[in-house]
Amino acid sequence: MATETTAGLDEQVRVAAEAAGLAVLRAEPGTDFAGRPTLRMSLGLPGQSGRQMLLELDAEFRMDRPGLAEGVEGYLKETSTRLRNPRPDCSLTLGGLPLSFGKFAWPFHQSTSGADTSIVHGEVRLETGEESVLHAKVSASMTVTFREVVAAPEQPFAESFIYNAIRKTMDQGQLELVKSG
Repeated sequence: MATETTAGLDEQVRVAAEAAGLAVLRAEPGTDFAGRPTLRMSLGLPGQSGRQMLLELDAEFRMDRPGLAEGVEGYLKETSTRLRNPRPDCSLTLGGLPLSFGKFAWPFHQSTSGADTSIVHGEVRLETGEESVLHAKVSASMTVTFREVVAAPEQPFAESFIYNAIRKTMDQGQLELVKSG
């Protein structure tokens, strides 16, 4: 059943990506933090190689639910704009630190420690123009109260507020970047 659902989701995302001016370079099954199936799609600009962004959605995600298609379409339009930049994976903090975000395990999953929160894991790197050495592995949480106002705990709906929270945490000096694993 997950394969059938993934196939339908794959086609829905492809259509929305094309409408946003993107090409789906690769689509493959994946797994989230808890081992549940996801759909991982590499998106890029048609006819251009090199820059690409990863979109990962729960295999059971339904774009036909009210408000979800519009959210994914908006995300894809923003991704199309970001891919025109030399480093679409990078953002600046308010303090001017260039950070890249990667290895995020979307979507959110319930906390395994008994807390009443949802968690997503990833990695942030300080970009220097050379090979990035300084990094931090991060866990970002979303409370149940906040989850009620987010359309879905998926990347298109949560990526921006999670990345902004990490940028703010970095500016406040509450996140340490290390060279080691």
